[in-house]
Parts: sequence; C-alpha cells; structure tokens
Amino acid sequence: MNEIIWLPVLLPFLAAAVAPLAVHTRRMRAPFLIGVTGLELICAAYLLLAGQDASAQLPHYRIALTAQDFHGLYLTVTAALWLCAALMAIPYFKEHTQDLGSFDAFFFLTLGATAGVFLSADLITLLIFFEIMSVASFVWVIHDRTRRAAHAAGVYLGIAIFGGMAALMGILLVDHAAGTTVISEIAASGALADHRTELIVAGFLLLIGFGAKAGLFPLHVWLPLAHPVAPAPASALLSGILTKTGVWGVLIIVAQILPGVSLFFGVLLAAALITMVLGAVLALLSSDLKYTLACSSLSQIGFILTGVAMLGFLGAENSSAAYGVIAYMLNHSVVKIVLFLAAGAFFCARHTLSLTELRGAGKGHPVLHVVFLLGAASLCGIPGTLGYVGKTLIHESIVEYSAQGGAIFSVVEWVFLLSGGLTVAYMTKLYICLFWQKPLGTVDADSPLSAAAGISVVVPALLLLSGVLPALAIEPLCRIGLPFLSGREFAEPVSYFSLRNLSGFLISAAAGAVVYLLVVRRVLIHDGSYRDADSSLPSLTDRVYLPLCRNSVTALTVLCRVPDQAVDLCAYLLRRYVLYGTAPRRYHPHKLLVRIGEMIDRRRKPAEGEPAASAVLIQWWEAAADTTRRVLGNFSFALLMTCLGISVLLIYLFIIA
Repeated sequence: MNEIIWLPVLLPFLAAAVAPLAVHTRRMRAPFLIGVTGLELICAAYLLLAGQDASAQLPHYRIALTAQDFHGLYLTVTAALWLCAALMAIPYFKEHTQDLGSFDAFFFLTLGATAGVFLSADLITLLIFFEIMSVASFVWVIHDRTRRAAHAAGVYLGIAIFGGMAALMGILLVDHAAGTTVISEIAASGALADHRTELIVAGFLLLIGFGAKAGLFPLHVWLPLAHPVAPAPASALLSGILTKTGVWGVLIIVAQILPGVSLFFGVLLAAALITMVLGAVLALLSSDLKYTLACSSLSQIGFILTGVAMLGFLGAENSSAAYGVIAYMLNHSVVKIVLFLAAGAFFCARHTLSLTELRGAGKGHPVLHVVFLLGAASLCGIPGTLGYVGKTLIHESIVEYSAQGGAIFSVVEWVFLLSGGLTVAYMTKLYICLFWQKPLGTVDADSPLSAAAGISVVVPALLLLSGVLPALAIEPLCRIGLPFLSGREFAEPVSYFSLRNLSGFLISAAAGAVVYLLVVRRVLIHDGSYRDADSSLPSLTDRVYLPLCRNSVTALTVLCRVPDQAVDLCAYLLRRYVLYGTAPRRYHPHKLLVRIGEMIDRRRKPAEGEPAASAVLIQWWEAAADTTRRVLGNFSFALLMTCLGISVLLIYLFIIA
C-alpha cells in the first residue's frame, strides 16, 4: 500500500515525459491520453477503498502522502474529471496540430501535481505540489500564444507567485509556532493557546496564498482572464479542479490551524460574499460564453467559501456546513466540467464564443441540450440536483447561526439568496440564447459532440441527478470527508424537500426571474444582439494592481540605489578632498597601446584609409574597461543587497525569533 500511493503522482509525471512522442505518432495520442487518465482513476478508486491504510512518507524528508477520508475522495473526483477532459481533448484538438506535445505534457504534469496537492499530509508537501501545479498550468493559459493569452498568463503567473510566497511565509510561521507541519498534528499541538497571534498571522498569509488560487476577492483577477483564453478541456479543469486546491488550503486553515478564531472567519466570510456577488454581476453583464462561465466560477467559489466560513463559526455544531461544503464542492467540479466542455463543443462547431453569434447553436442537438440544461439546473440549485443539496445545506448553516444571536447573519442570508437569483438570471440568459433563440444561419446538421466528447459530458451530467435521493447518494460521500473538516454527522435526518428548505430556492428563483426580465431582456439585449456591458467596467488589474506593481518596483529601486550611491559619494569625497595627491600616478595604458600599435603598423604596413592598429587597440581597451566597470558596479550592488538581506535575516533569527 505504501508504494501504490505514490503512483497517482508518479504515473502522470512519467506520462508527461512520454507525451510528446505519443503526439508525434498521432495514432497513439488518443489511446495514450485515455490509458493514462484511466489508470489514474483506477489507482485513485483503489486508494479510496483502501481507506485508513493508504499513507506513506519519504524518510528524512517532509514529503508525506495520505489517501484517508477526503484526500482519497477528491483524488478520485480529480482523476474522473481529468479522464472526461482527456476524452474531450481528442476531438477538440483534431484540427489543431500546433503545440499538442507541450499541451499533453503539461496536461499530465498538472495532473500529477494536483494529485499531490490532494494527497498531501504535510504543509511542506502541499506547497511543493501546489507550486508545480501553478507553473505547469501556466502553459495551458498561454497555449494560444495570442496577446490576450499572454496578458492572462502573465497575470495568472504573477498572482500564483505572489500567493506561493505568502503561503511559504505562513507555513514557516506555523512550523515555528506548532513545531510541526503535519496537517493532522497542528491542532493537537496546542499551539493556538501559546502562539495565538503568530498563528493568526500565519493563517492570513495562507489565506492569501490559497485564496489566490481559489479566486477569492481581491486576488480573483486572474480567473476571468485565464479561463476564457485556455482551451476548453483546460478551462474545465482550471475551474472544476484547480480552484478546489485553493479551497482545500482554506479548509485546512479553518479546520486545523485556526479553529475557533472568529476574526479569521469574519474576514473570510466578507471576502467570500464580495466574491459571490461580484462574480455573479460580471457573469450577468458578459456577452462571451466562456467569460460568463469563468465569472460564474468566481461567484460559485464565493458560495463554497461562505460555507467554509460558516463551518468555522458553528464550531462543534457544524453538520450542515460540513455536509454543504463537501456537496457543493463536488457539484461545482462536476458542473464546470459539463458546462465548459459543452462550450468547447460550441466553439468547435461555430469557431466563436460570442453569444450574439451563438444564438440557437444548440438547436437540433438533444444530447447537448439535455446535458447543458442539467448543468445549468444544478448550478442554479433547482430541487433534485446535486447543487440544490449543497446550497440548501449552506443556507441552513447561515440560518442556524443567525438563530444563535448573529443578527448580521440575516443580511448574509439575503446576500446568499439574491446571489443565487443572479445565478438563475445569467444561466437562463445562456440557456435561452443557445437553445431557444432563432439561429443566425441554418441549423447545423452534424452534432458538435463526437462519441468521445459525448461520453465526457453525459456521464458527469447524469451524476448531477444524485440530488433526487440525497440521503442515499450524497450523504455517504460527504460522510467520507467529515474527518478532514472536523465535521459532525447529522443528529437526525434532513428533510431536504420541506417547505422551509424549498423556500430558499423559491426566493432565488423569483429574484432571478425579475433580474432576467428587467435587466437582461430590457437592457442587455438590443435587436437580438447581446451587449457586453462588462467591458465598460474599470479593471482592477489595469487600474490598481499593475500601477501598484510598477510604482512599488520604482520605489524599491530608488530605495536600493540610495545606499549604493551613498557609498560611491563617500569614496569620491575621500579621494577628492582627503586623499588628493597622495596616491602615486598610475601609468596610463594608452601609451603602451600606442607603442604596441606602432610596432604592428611598421610590420604590416596598413593600406590607405585603414585605421591604425593603435586606434583599434585603444577602442578595444575602452570597450573592455567599460564592460568591466558595469559588471563590477552591478556585482557590488548585488553584494550590498545580499549583505542587507543577511543582516535582516540575522536580526530576525537572533532578536525577534
């Protein structure tokens, strides 16, 4: 068992090295993609069934893996949805042969790193795989090599690096305070009682790192940029799986590092609510299919993290929040695979993502119609779907805490329900546009879904109907993940379809209908064309983050140049006013060069108009001297900065720490 647990990580890494060869032979690409991802799913399912025995550690290193409880469950979800994406990648790239080798290689590399994240039993292990995953998935975003893709990839990588550095500092603080980075041992170490302030700071640093990957406001800016430009199979995984690695990290903070810290839960809840509303508004105003789905992912992450915050607030009575978070994480992963892969099918058929040009694109394609409708219904939380179960339980957790005296949580409840209404509005906009509006041209006779692509969307879409029997189909899965979340089982059965629980959906549905009729139909649609109102909104990246980075670099450059120039000024003043005339005069090299040049000229007798050898030698000397001065100047500056950094580190180690 200890050896098998490494297989979900090592198998994709090895496949990444072989992938370019499989693409080169062309006929081997499809069997290779399906074979590797299929084996990954088999390994994941085996580890999930193995349960408590599935764990391993490298001796003398902080590399530890476990497939217990939620680890094994989400590894299996990851492998299954990766297989769906692989099935879609075969027809999606049928007409595109450029860079398939690099896409497939990083497709597998990202799979191995993501599996490592979900299997990590140690924060150091988690961070290592987290960073590999971020860098590998960067290639997905920049795959098309357009200016828009380059911009999105730059923002994605910048946010990823910033978040990774923040997470690293947080992990170091956790290690110092708790004396361990093993996830299951942090809460048991009692560090929160002795090092409360230090752990709270560490928790917020980790929130920056993991929240950036999840798409939590204000570090969400990469998500609406990256998802639309990446190929559809990559977009589906970016939204459905990779954002969950960020949620995974936030769950560790809430359940293991900072249990009972209301300050942290309050900040998380505020950021989650902003993310929820902001993503829904952006999705409503968008006229691009994949951009709408990307902003929808932003909003749905807000729903999930609202449940995570309630998990912390409720403490020991967190049954509804724990079950709701797990159910809605599963729902969002499956839904986004269905919707993004369906968007990929539309793109392959029409070569556009504009809603105006995609009007009626789904007419005459019943399979695509059904799977898109199931995905939209589950995202909206319609009763009988997996999304309804997750949203209902998270809503119930808000109501429970509000009944305990948290009056402000009545406002939280209404924000939650109205955001659900916005979800109904923008998904209704997409559904009616794609399947009910009159097409621009003739209806496509051929189905945009090939056999492989059909399997990749039909199977996960059918899983969304598990909400029909939540107690039998969903609760057992959620129960697997309860230990990871420090969750409690239900004391009594939940009546999911009671009038009290249905009322939340009815309020959201009514709000969504009003928004669709008054905003979408009257404002956002003109003569059958969809207005892109989102493009007129100010960009947080362009207006805030990029100017802040530029100004910060300028300020740091000036700050670093001051001590460097001060040293040069002191040396100049000493030489000019103190040591003037005391140093012996150095022999100027030009005199020697002139003599050598004259000797060369006497022997070779230069032709008319040819420069003298002495002039050439002096020119070479000046160029070499100038280059040397520049190198030594930069090297001295680097040495100065290194010394300052070492000094600060020593001050921290010997005084603060």
